[in-house]
Parts: sequence; structure tokens; C-alpha cells
Amino acid sequence: MQFELKKIDLFSAIKISFIVNAVLGLAIGLFAGAILAFFMGFINQMMPYEQTFPLTPQFGFLGGFFLSLFYAVFLSVINGVIITGIVVLLYNLIAGWVGGIKLNMLTISTIETKQPTVLSQSSNAGDQSKDV
Repeated sequence: MQFELKKIDLFSAIKISFIVNAVLGLAIGLFAGAILAFFMGFINQMMPYEQTFPLTPQFGFLGGFFLSLFYAVFLSVINGVIITGIVVLLYNLIAGWVGGIKLNMLTISTIETKQPTVLSQSSNAGDQSKDV
């Protein structure tokens, strides 16, 4: 069977892209924040006390935490909403002119197995239980 994808729903594409990019952004942001906290602590130990920044240890922890949140929001809003919206609108516009993407789908049929038939008991068995 051959299908043609002529239009993509804008809101559903943005919704899925926003959630996927938020999760990826949070994971990448936490990783980058952990590395930033490690290097800020390392730099603070290597510098002489007179040259250290007074907020370096606090910035290392809080900076990593806020970096992860900022990265998740930034990726979700910029990539998940704006870029995905533009790409979906361009696809819908171009697919209207030249046609959409053609997909070849294969139908898979399943073999149904018959259940064994159960013989019902005669109605006389029910009558015998009433007599007792």
C-alpha cells in the first residue's frame, strides 16, 4: 500500500518536539552543569587565595543547576517550538505544491487460531442438583 504524507499538524509536531527537546535539554544541561561545577571547584583550588573569586564555590553548584534548567528551556523553546514550527510550515507549503513524501506500507496479516470448542453439559445436571 502506498500512502502520501501531504500535511503535518503544526500543534502536534510542536508538542512532541517540545517535550523531546525539554528532556534532552535537561539531560545535557545536567551533564554540562556537573562538568562546570567540577572545573569551577578545580580552578578555585589551583588559584592563590587572593585571586579566587568570592562566589566561585557557590557559583559552581548553583551555576550548574541553573545552567541545566536554562539549557532545557532554551532548547525546548528555540528548537522545540520555533524551528519545528518553521520546518513544519515549510513542509506543508512545499508538499502542497509538489506533493508529499510517499510511504510504502506493508500490511501484515495475522493467522487466527481457533479456540477449541467446549462441550456444554446437559441441562439435566442442573436439575439433579435441585432435587438434593
